[in-house]
Amino acid sequence: MSKHTPGPWTLIGGKNGEWDIEAVGDHDASGGGAWAIAQTFGAVGYGEGNIESDANARLISSAPDLLAVVQEACAIFDMNYDADVEYYSDDLASDLWKDNIHEKLTAVLAKVMGAK
Repeated sequence: MSKHTPGPWTLIGGKNGEWDIEAVGDHDASGGGAWAIAQTFGAVGYGEGNIESDANARLISSAPDLLAVVQEACAIFDMNYDADVEYYSDDLASDLWKDNIHEKLTAVLAKVMGAK
């Protein structure tokens, strides 16, 4: 599996759809602070360029959160899968889903969609 810069990633800027996406924390050998991940740019005179750029920035900055919750959801279902009978143990998976994963998925989707 490839290794990516760990999260959290944050958004800096936002003027005219121009965003810097940066990792928060010590991610370089010098022990510096934020680490640049990506940039998005608005488009002057091109339809909904700034709106699209804002949405792209939110999606990119949410990548570590999305990855973490998808990995956790897969782990819950994997540990409840009985390969011999191709059946999921519904009780445990259901409880873990309701108590944990659904809440995290809802939160990360709100972040991606720009909900406050």
